[in-house]
This record gives sequence, C-alpha cells and structure tokens, in this order.
Amino acid sequence: MLTLKPKKLKPKKILIPVAVVVILAAAFLIYRKLHHPPAPPPQPMVVGMMKVASGNDVSAYSYAGSIVPRNSSNLGFQVGGIISSRKVNLGDVVRAGQVLYTLDPQDYNLKLTGANAQVAAAQSALELASVNHRRAAALLEQGAISQLQYDEQYNNYQKARDNLTVAVSNRDEASRQVGYTLLTAPADGIITQIIADVGDVVNASQNVVGFAFMSDWEAQINVSELDRTKIKPGDRVDVSFWALNDFQEHVPGHIREIAGAADPNTRTFLVKVALDKLPRTVELGMTCRVNINPASTGQIYIPLSALVTNHTDQPYVWVVENGLARQRQVTTGQYGASDNIAILSGLNVGETIVTSGVIALNDGEKVAPYDGENRRLGW
Repeated sequence: MLTLKPKKLKPKKILIPVAVVVILAAAFLIYRKLHHPPAPPPQPMVVGMMKVASGNDVSAYSYAGSIVPRNSSNLGFQVGGIISSRKVNLGDVVRAGQVLYTLDPQDYNLKLTGANAQVAAAQSALELASVNHRRAAALLEQGAISQLQYDEQYNNYQKARDNLTVAVSNRDEASRQVGYTLLTAPADGIITQIIADVGDVVNASQNVVGFAFMSDWEAQINVSELDRTKIKPGDRVDVSFWALNDFQEHVPGHIREIAGAADPNTRTFLVKVALDKLPRTVELGMTCRVNINPASTGQIYIPLSALVTNHTDQPYVWVVENGLARQRQVTTGQYGASDNIAILSGLNVGETIVTSGVIALNDGEKVAPYDGENRRLGW
C-alpha cells in the first residue's frame, strides 16, 4: 500500500510571514503615536466659590419698597363756600404760601363791609360818649349835677369803648374769613391728590387736595415676622432705585420706625427708613430696594446652594484646599435672609467653599472658579 508522507516546511519560509506581521504592527503603533497624541489630563471642574466671612448674613435682608413722604395731609378750607378756581394740578411742586384753591369771596366781602361799618359806628359812639363824660365831670366839680348823673355818663362811655372793641374783633374775624377763601400751601410740597374741583360746594375743614411735604421723604417696606426679630431701629440700610441706573445708584440710610403690630391681612410689619441724602431725580412713589444690615453677630452664613445632604442626612460642604474639593461635614443653625443659613461648626473664617456645582463633585476633584458667566478664571 502506498503511503504519502507530509512535506516538511523549511524554517526560513515560516519566519518570513511572522516577521512581516511584526513589522506591520510596529509601523501601525508608530503611526498612531505620531498622529494621535495621548489624551490631555482632565480639566478642573468649573464651579462657583466664595470665601467664608463672619458677621451678618451675606446678602442681608433685601426688600422692595417705595418712596413716601414722612408727613402728608389732606388740605381744606377753614370756611365753607363754592370753589371758584383751582390753581394746581396733580403732581405740581408748590412753594410755601402759594395759592392752591379759591372760594367765591362775595359773601365774605359783604360781611367784611358790614363789620367795617360797625367799627365806624362804634368809633362815633365812643367819641360822643367821651365828650359827654368829660362834660359831666366838669359839671360835677361845679356841683351842677349829681353823682348819679355823672355815673350814668361814665357808664355810657365804658359801654361805647367796649362796643368798639367788639366791633373791631368782628371786623378782624370777617377779614380773616375773606383770607380763608384762599387755600395756600403750608410749606414746600407736592400735590398728591385732587379731591374737589371748581363748582363744588365744600364745608369748613372738608378735604380738597392731597399734599405731601417736601422736607422729608423716606422709604417704606414690609418685613416678615421672621426678619422682624432680627432688625431694630437704627440699623443701617442701603437703598437703591430701579429708575436710577437699574439699582446701580445707592443711598445710605437707617431704620427710623418699626410698626408695633403686624398688619392683620398680610402679617407683615411696616418699617420706615430714613434716607441720609435723597437724589434729586427721585420722585414720590418710585420703587426702591432696601438692603438691611443688622448689627453684626459674628455668625457665619453661607448660601443654601453650598449645602449638601447625604443619605445619613448629615449636611456637608465642599471646602477648596490647594485647588481640590474636599468634603467636610458641618452643623447648621437658623435660616437667614436671601436663602442663607447659619453654620455653627465645621467652617472657619477665610476658607473657600463651593457654592454652585456641588452635586457633580467628587472628593479630591480639582476645581476652578468661574466669573458668573461660566468663564473660567485663573486659579
């Protein structure tokens, strides 16, 4: 039986293909290394940061308010009558003594004319009584009349003098009533309301026009029950105005008065704020923002956004040490204003903490601050 034996390959023929494969693999690796450099190291996580400071709540207590006059009133005539003219319009700035309204003075002029006539008659009667009194005195010395007759003339003289006094008083009152037909500004101020107009019949002391004194304007805000316990009269404030460069212009002031009871509807407390200096361009009723800075307590406050709670409900923050975020447990206190919270322990003044981007961090991760528009700052 014929048996076929396998043909043996020479070692040289086997090594040639292997060498080709090795050379091609090496060339591929060299190509990749030349054209595909190694991946760069991971970039630091861009986060919001802040330095821990002691003192007041970081953002203080911020409230919206409005500018109001400290003193205002509704003005009215001291006598009744028909309004004959109105000299002002809503919003007019007036000076002390300026005429605002007038009443028809005809009836009061007639009373003044009658009062002047009574004064003239009383003066004539007094002159006659004075002459009769002097004559009676001379006759009494001569014994031509009795003491009773003299006393009668003296009594007539006294009555005439008193009647003149009454007549003069009536004339002065009538003259003042003529003056009362002019309603004038008691001081420099601004017209805030038109209540009555020409042709209206008004009584004495009836409200005719709203008036705000220019001497002192202030800001009024309403604070919550929680914040009421943290402020007091005299606390410094910072007031800015929406109409003046979009809250960019600031005016210092202080809390002048706090309501003793909460409003029954809103449960807030009315707070009046005196301004150190009022900008010339500010008008009554303008919107303002009042930032209250209560007396320093030395307490550390951080934004609520910096606080993280783990599965054990133990709050912690990310403290930045040498550019790395380190997890640190803290003990919290009462809530402050503007979404802040007090830290009782776990943080020290001057340390830097992460305030935004806290959820995506890992312990030991490299971080860098940003400028508020997601643009990285130099670290």
